[in-house]
Amino acid sequence: MVVAAASKTGYALGSTGLDTIATTAPTGVATTFPGMIVQLFRRFFGKAIKDTSTNTIKTYASNGTTVVTTQTIAETTTVETQGEAS
Repeated sequence: MVVAAASKTGYALGSTGLDTIATTAPTGVATTFPGMIVQLFRRFFGKAIKDTSTNTIKTYASNGTTVVTTQTIAETTTVETQGEAS
């Protein structure tokens, strides 16, 4: 069955749509899609520290002091490997 797009109503991507999805910031590795988006945001736009003395990358909660995830890293002269977050 084919339905014309004009017959669809009630869809929105604004304040009545995606912006109203409740999201609780994960305190560890995310298990839901909204939580994964929060973690992706934290990794690239929040506080994240790469510490070569402990071979880790740590991401932080919005307060800037609470560690949320830790990833191990390994480096050679040509390759850097990041492990899964924990």
